[in-house]
Amino acid sequence: MMETVDVTILSRNACEQRLQVFFQRNCRIPVNNLCAAADPVALMSKGNSGSPVLYNGQLIGIHKATSPSNLAQYSPGKVNLFVSVDYYREYITDVLQNHT
Repeated sequence: MMETVDVTILSRNACEQRLQVFFQRNCRIPVNNLCAAADPVALMSKGNSGSPVLYNGQLIGIHKATSPSNLAQYSPGKVNLFVSVDYYREYITDVLQNHT
């Protein structure tokens, strides 16, 4: 049975600022990524890569990493990074409609 948790999708700016605290330098989140966090801390682990993030029952992202990856497993400032489905929606739709 898959476990679930509620997370908050962070703005790109909020995510970058949060990561800058760890890395002590400017950080940029690619436009094709979503960043999420939770309070209390809820972090995906390496075995969760590929897991979905849903909003109102709709798939909006696919888990790819937790950052920074070199810190203790449950550091409260870490974030979950997801590939944005919306960013690739046009491509996905084209493949499903024209190439299957």
